[in-house]
Amino acid sequence: MLATFRKILLVIALLSPLLVLVGLWGGRYFIKPKKLHVLLIDKMRLDEKESQKRSFFWVLNHDRYVKSTGSSYDYGDYVGFHRLDNGQYRHNSLQRLSVERVGYIASQMDAVYYKGTYQAFEQSSGHFPAWENNMTDKDYLLLKTLKQQNKLVVNEFPMFHAYKKAYLRQSFEHEFGVAWTGWVGKYYESLDTLKTDMPAWIWRSYVSRGGSWNFRKPGVVLIHQNGDVEVLESGKDLRSKPVIHTNQYGVKQLGMIKKITYPNWFEVVSTASDKMHVVSAYELPVSKSGKLKLGNKNIPTSFPAVLMSKDGLEYYFSGNFSELGVSKNASLFLGGANLNLMFDGNEANFFFCKFYYPLVSNVFARYYSGIINN
Repeated sequence: MLATFRKILLVIALLSPLLVLVGLWGGRYFIKPKKLHVLLIDKMRLDEKESQKRSFFWVLNHDRYVKSTGSSYDYGDYVGFHRLDNGQYRHNSLQRLSVERVGYIASQMDAVYYKGTYQAFEQSSGHFPAWENNMTDKDYLLLKTLKQQNKLVVNEFPMFHAYKKAYLRQSFEHEFGVAWTGWVGKYYESLDTLKTDMPAWIWRSYVSRGGSWNFRKPGVVLIHQNGDVEVLESGKDLRSKPVIHTNQYGVKQLGMIKKITYPNWFEVVSTASDKMHVVSAYELPVSKSGKLKLGNKNIPTSFPAVLMSKDGLEYYFSGNFSELGVSKNASLFLGGANLNLMFDGNEANFFFCKFYYPLVSNVFARYYSGIINN
């Protein structure tokens, strides 16, 4: 009898994790689907399976937002480059549409998530004219129209590279209250050209301007739109990786972690007016020599990472946040972000779970709640 009881306990112990997973999977389907018309614009990648799209659609699908038809959002539901089965590409560009058509699309949408475009032309291998790959007049018109209609507009890095036309960049800065200094940056685990995944054009640009690239340690590279490059080397100019600090509103209302390291691309931006509030800010933890380098280039040691309008309808993410993605399958379970982190606690998953997911999830939840209550 005792042996049988022990076997039963062993079977229960072995099945418990599976039963928990089944419960988390089934429990998600008790959440009522929420119809929300969301448009993702992303010309940056050619493959819809890329992590940048996966992260955003992961949030929509996990939180049970569905299209007007009641079906879930698919990873191909975006405006931008699409890879075809025959190896070719197609590009569904707003620029090809009339002003009236763009206005109609805006009237049908509840929200837009705009992902910047500056790498698209290089990745497209010349399949499309250059103007297709940058922010166009019609793209800007859509964003502006949605804003005027008091709908949700989320813009994410890299935005300002995408504005090849100066007047469009200036219009965006004025309309959305965000100004770019011209600088972008990224932390690399190694600055050694033989060991890093850093693009070769960065160190070549540095050398072409008279510098000697003899950096071997980890560090931050900062690149200006005019080709100027500055380097902050760990142990000399930099005390640790860049971090993001989030204020009390972000922690309490948006569920974000108060402090987190950030290893990816970022823009050095500022608020262009009192239209936008800083929710999170980067800090470059520099030494005295690093602070001197930044000062000589007029680069601040702290600058906005997440900006939000006073009415909570406009957001600007000045980092490549959505690239740090997670497994698609985890979105099918309640608490999927934490579940994914439990199985793989790498830096990307930690950032998604503690920063990106709560940020985007709560932004959309608060907006959806406002629609329902009105």
